[in-house]
Amino acid sequence: MSVRSVVPMVLMLLASIVGVLGEEAEPVITVRHVRRLESPFPDGGGGGNSHLLPGMPPDGPRFAVSWSKGYEDCTAAFYDAGLEMIARWREPVAGGDKVMAVTAGDLDDDGSCEILLTVRKQAPGAYALRWNEDAGTLETVWSFLDVPRGPYYRGIAVGNFTDHPGREVCFGGDGTGLFLLDSGGALIAYSDRPAKTIQYIDVCDDDGDGYDEMLVCTGRGPGEVYYLKWHPTTHTLQTLWRADVTPHGRGGNNCYEAHYHPNGHPNGGPAIAVNTEQEAPPEARAGSILM
Repeated sequence: MSVRSVVPMVLMLLASIVGVLGEEAEPVITVRHVRRLESPFPDGGGGGNSHLLPGMPPDGPRFAVSWSKGYEDCTAAFYDAGLEMIARWREPVAGGDKVMAVTAGDLDDDGSCEILLTVRKQAPGAYALRWNEDAGTLETVWSFLDVPRGPYYRGIAVGNFTDHPGREVCFGGDGTGLFLLDSGGALIAYSDRPAKTIQYIDVCDDDGDGYDEMLVCTGRGPGEVYYLKWHPTTHTLQTLWRADVTPHGRGGNNCYEAHYHPNGHPNGGPAIAVNTEQEAPPEARAGSILM
């Protein structure tokens, strides 16, 4: 899960319930500044997006920030639950290509999560990192760089999509299609759909068959959500449906995020929460949809 931000700091959210004159309590959120995060750059500069890392050990990296001074000068910093920087990672091929997305998941079912990230376009692709608890360092497990150079690689997710051992990684970028890798970083399948800019990927098992589906958000006219699933017979990724979530430009031209919840619909049952936004040209348009 990513938290879009250009301010290099963390805010703590404190929620409390307030009742007024016997009326039904309504939630109130108070925002309190905790501390400014340490920058991985020697001069303390830069800024970037923050990414939560689910499933990581208590004393390991709990979230990452892709700090940058430019698209070609980026260092990802990793912070523990106390907001202390405990590790950093810099793309090794191009010497600091922009880190676009970061997530975590247990690829090999050993009980420890790996960290997955994508980089931008000078040396694009996906990397898997492992936190060495004894040494307190990040180690590169594998990298997959056999992708077109130039596009932005923004979406990445971990799920149990196929009957291959462990879990798989899916990722994509700007007009690149979707790549599906096994737990060791080898290519399982490629789909040229979605063909547009992939902004975000969520994972769910809506049909309850034990295998995950992919919710892929795309953008840059129109914003759409694709629902894809691995087909065990044809060994391909199939698009089951897609939806235009910015019809006639309402809410912008980008679907930035879509999140599945098994009980999210007000009337009961599953729902998909969608966020849309205008990217280019820069106009103040945004929207939220519940599907």
